[in-house]
Amino acid sequence: MATVLLGVHLVLCEERPVEYRLVLMTTAIGTIVETAQMALQTYQFPSGVLWAGVPPLWLLAMWAQMATTFRFSLRSVMMQPWRAALFGAFGGPLAFLAGERLGAVILARPVWPGLVRLSVTWTIVLLIMSKSLIEAGEVSRVEPGPVSERGGLEVSTVRMLVGTTPIRTLMYRAPNGAIEEFLFNRR
Repeated sequence: MATVLLGVHLVLCEERPVEYRLVLMTTAIGTIVETAQMALQTYQFPSGVLWAGVPPLWLLAMWAQMATTFRFSLRSVMMQPWRAALFGAFGGPLAFLAGERLGAVILARPVWPGLVRLSVTWTIVLLIMSKSLIEAGEVSRVEPGPVSERGGLEVSTVRMLVGTTPIRTLMYRAPNGAIEEFLFNRR
């Protein structure tokens, strides 16, 4: 099911190359993180492991699914590194506690050292992902200016922050509402 949903997302997404890179990078990081956590014996899986020491495929599919949320439903979290860090610090361990209650994972006993490892790991991973999204050119701020008319078109100056680069753009809109042109300039 996760693979089908991922495929639908990638088909419907307007910026496929960005999403492909994000999904591949996140899944690769997830493979490394989960393999390390398994080697540290933070947890084990009661089923679904095809090869010893390699995370189950369903878990890697969850990493790929998670990547599809970074630019959409988790955008407000991921575009602020401190929010991403807090989300990782608490969300990672809580997800594994929930997974244990559902029978998908068995946390090592005593539980708290593993939860600390998970908290630190998820904080670092989501900070890295947050910084990557910001540097990759996500629009993090848009400030529209006043609208005027030129040659039958509405014209507005828009200031935005794309990644770490401030940009000023002129947007021209036709009377029918269609955006005719964007002119970009770095500030």
